[in-house]
Amino acid sequence: MIGLFCKNYFQNVFVKPVVGVLKAFKIKPNTVTFLACFSGVATIFFIGQGYSYLGVVALLFSGYLDNLDGFLARDIGQVTAFGGALDSVSDRVVEFSVILGLFLVDPFSRGLLSLLMVGSSFICIISFLIIGMAFQGHSLKKTFCDVEFIGRTEAFIFFVAMILLPSLFLFLSISFVVLHFLAIIIKFYAFRRTIK
Repeated sequence: MIGLFCKNYFQNVFVKPVVGVLKAFKIKPNTVTFLACFSGVATIFFIGQGYSYLGVVALLFSGYLDNLDGFLARDIGQVTAFGGALDSVSDRVVEFSVILGLFLVDPFSRGLLSLLMVGSSFICIISFLIIGMAFQGHSLKKTFCDVEFIGRTEAFIFFVAMILLPSLFLFLSISFVVLHFLAIIIKFYAFRRTIK
């Protein structure tokens, strides 16, 4: 949700200038996606070993590259179904990596909360996909509004806060889970009203 308001500014200032460089070196969008995934996976080590600031840098760099790959693909006309699927899978790998890193900080006290975060993310993604497929097959031609209380930008804000403010992990992780389930409930409610 937050990302929608700052996306254009962010891309104009931080993404567009770099796209020209990548095009000059003929770097492909999928290569950038793999780098984004690798940077995100690196957070497991950094967070788990107590290198909080390096973990945040790796996470934010991964998020930056995630914006860059899609923009590059559109700019050079190489938007593909494979690239889109690879990008989505990479996003999920990065999110899981961060939660795993947070878990490794203190497995005993964070085990259940980490499991709940993974579970709520999984259920949220699956429910959105199922609703999306069901809506595509429906005869009504209406606009279905996506509910995204905790989109990628919000998730990154939560993750950065959890990494840098470990004393607030309990509050932040519970909020993370609640927002996911709230989004699911509202999504189903909106979908049911739309198809009536």
